[in-house]
Order: sequence, then structure tokens, then C-alpha cells
Amino acid sequence: MSNNDWTKYLQINCRTCAHATPREDSTWHCARWDAEIPQANQPDGCRAHVLHPDLVPWTLEGGDGVNATYRVGGHAVTNGEGGASSWEIIAHA
Repeated sequence: MSNNDWTKYLQINCRTCAHATPREDSTWHCARWDAEIPQANQPDGCRAHVLHPDLVPWTLEGGDGVNATYRVGGHAVTNGEGGASSWEIIAHA
């Protein structure tokens, strides 16, 4: 498996977002919007999607609560509303 083969398995949706947390009552909460994520919205994600650090092979260098900065190919890449979208990062990984 090459270094980039993992990208074909990662889906961009609410459940792969660093902002989302499952709750004991089977709902999901979004820390970015401080709200429950409606079931119907979960498959699509939103423009604020940030790749969850446990799902990517890069080093998490930091974040500001809205964005995350990863070390990708020797470069600092900001993911989220203030930087590259998750879709852009995966497309170029």
C-alpha cells in the first residue's frame, strides 16, 4: 500500500470531523456550532469540517478550536474554515 492509499477509505462527513463527538444517547454534538448534528446532515459534513487527527497520517501541529494545522509533506497546512478544506487536502495528499 502506498502512502496515499489510505485516502480512498476516508470519507468526509460529520463523523470524521474533529469537531464532532458521539454522545451516550446516540446523538452527535458539534463543538464548532455548539449544537446537536441532525442525522440527515451527518453524511455531508459542512464547510467547517476538520480532519480528525486520529484518521490521518500527519502530525497535528496545533489548532485554534476552529482549524487544525497538520505537517503534510514537510509543509504546515491549515485545515478548516481559515485554510484548506478537508476535500482539498485529501485530493492532494
